[in-house]
Amino acid sequence: MIQTTLLKDLDKKSTSAFIQFLTELLQKKVTLFLGAGFSASSGIPTWNQLIEQICSTFFYHWEFSEKNRTGSIPKNLSIAFWENFMWSNNAKQLSKTLSQNNPINVAEQIKSRIRPVDWIYLIRKLLYYQNDIKPSKLLNEIAKLFSTEYISTTLTSNYDDLLEQHMKKNGIKCKPIVFKPFKKSSEKVIIHPHGILPINGGEKTRIIFSESEFIEEFSKPYSWTNVVQLNEFNQAICLFIGTSFTDINLIKLLRVSREHTKNMHYAFIFNQINKDEKIKELFYNYLYELGIKVIVIPMKNNSDYSELPKYIKIINDFLNDKNHELRKYATN
Repeated sequence: MIQTTLLKDLDKKSTSAFIQFLTELLQKKVTLFLGAGFSASSGIPTWNQLIEQICSTFFYHWEFSEKNRTGSIPKNLSIAFWENFMWSNNAKQLSKTLSQNNPINVAEQIKSRIRPVDWIYLIRKLLYYQNDIKPSKLLNEIAKLFSTEYISTTLTSNYDDLLEQHMKKNGIKCKPIVFKPFKKSSEKVIIHPHGILPINGGEKTRIIFSESEFIEEFSKPYSWTNVVQLNEFNQAICLFIGTSFTDINLIKLLRVSREHTKNMHYAFIFNQINKDEKIKELFYNYLYELGIKVIVIPMKNNSDYSELPKYIKIINDFLNDKNHELRKYATN
């Protein structure tokens, strides 16, 4: 029996999964997989927030174009103003309604009506320039974990380079990998399978954001995006952080990987208060069949994600202290 106050707020299954992860971390190759929740903790918009902001910007410009000329839906619309104080109430309301639909389908609808040169410009502006972006506790703890000798690779579904910037400030070299082959070495790498938009500028890459881009990329079995993720799922133990598992392409890759490896991955999942327990258990079982053991993190309310950094810190303390109280459980 595991007796420790450090994990007292976790249920029995989550405590067992947490200890199993610590054991595997000492023995096997582990890769971090960072989802939108990771970047959101530092002020980057979530996927749904970004889609709604894109819609608001588009509808405002559509309104503005109608004041200058008559006609139906604009084509090759020029995007000049991205600030939220410009958006009309009507644009905001339309955006709330539209953004409830499939996000990559909505992105495709908007992208097809604005100038191609403005698409990346718009996404970059909405990601970075009207948000209070600063290192979160979660970013600090993830960076510490990634800095250890036990982890050399991180996968992120996010477009930002917050982790790279944070590592650089702390004097730790790491290399972003985007749409190109690479050889594993002693250098730490951060793989961006959906592309990257560096916060301070830098290498420009395409990004996978809209429906046509996802279909084009994931319909090719041997595309770089598919292969690079499958390699990690097949060859490493992944720890999913800030991932909602609503990305159908991620699910497809996990199912394919499950056919080739018996490795079990781990995921931190928040225990949403207002959700029925049977629905939660059904979801946890769904993830288990994909090869993922869940570590359920308690919440004070459905918008409180403050507990997650504490559990990453426990992992860091465990790795840095050979006399840590969890060593007797994780090394058996």
